[in-house]
Amino acid sequence: MLPDMHVFACSDDHYSVIDQPTIDESEEKDYYHLLNLQADESVYHDLCTFKAPIFPVQPVEKRDYSIRELVETEKNFIEALNLVKRYFVRPLSTMLSEDDKKTIFFGIKEIAEIHIGFHSDLCQACSLGAAIRISDIFLQWKEKFLIYGEYCSNLPKAHSRLDEACLRNEMFSNELTVRVIETEAKNIGRDGFAGALIETVNVTMRL
Repeated sequence: MLPDMHVFACSDDHYSVIDQPTIDESEEKDYYHLLNLQADESVYHDLCTFKAPIFPVQPVEKRDYSIRELVETEKNFIEALNLVKRYFVRPLSTMLSEDDKKTIFFGIKEIAEIHIGFHSDLCQACSLGAAIRISDIFLQWKEKFLIYGEYCSNLPKAHSRLDEACLRNEMFSNELTVRVIETEAKNIGRDGFAGALIETVNVTMRL
């Protein structure tokens, strides 16, 4: 599940502790140090493995500009999704049960993979002499984008499960707060991902 809609839903009022075991201060410092090391390794891995294709053709007509805008919007959305995985899914998943993890972060991995493939195909279709049309790309991927229906259906349950996790575990609540603060500087907020997705739709409608 994408954080712009729910990952920040845990309010300060929910940062109470229920049956939370006492943690030695030195152990807690070691724990956070390990999380930071894992995050740093993930950052390096993502930067090395994800390389967005370069847009191959300079725009000539109005439609060309719209297509280029769509490709750039998709690229930005993929980068935002990678930040979500890097700063939220990976570090916070280690503090959640398997069931909570699947519910709270439902669909993020799959949605990211879909947009990476969709973006790559768009770039190929925009190449000089490409045998496939932009419209064909949309037709090929339309079934996969139906995952957004499942994603939206899961949102209420994800909201509730995130609040419960914050109530049960003060360490989880504190770590979530730290992650939110870190990503605010990277322009990840409640409207960031929703805005990116809406912009993709708007550009598509102009084609």
